Amino acid sequence: MRVIALLSLLFGFVGLMFLDGQTFTHAAEGLVCGVAAVVCGLVLARRDHSDATRRWEGRIMAVLGLVLALFCAVQLPSAYQFQAKFNEQSKKAHEMREAKPTPNIR
Repeated sequence: MRVIALLSLLFGFVGLMFLDGQTFTHAAEGLVCGVAAVVCGLVLARRDHSDATRRWEGRIMAVLGLVLALFCAVQLPSAYQFQAKFNEQSKKAHEMREAKPTPNIR
């Protein structure tokens, strides 16, 4: 569970740093990764056979997952608007590029 929580946190936080214009998609993936980290962290903290150090690790991962999930949830509405505008501009630029044929130089 600890590995899954750590990977979820890693992919969630790193995914938010990509600058490819798909902010809503990355925020949604970060939300899923944050929830997975919370669940895995709480499971790790609640195990009866784990020592105090492992319980603290689980609690810390759960809190970091909660921070990630809340940040992504707050970011979703504005990220959706930004991504929709970005995709529309990208589509227009692609259509303009297709409409203008480049001259053939011999």
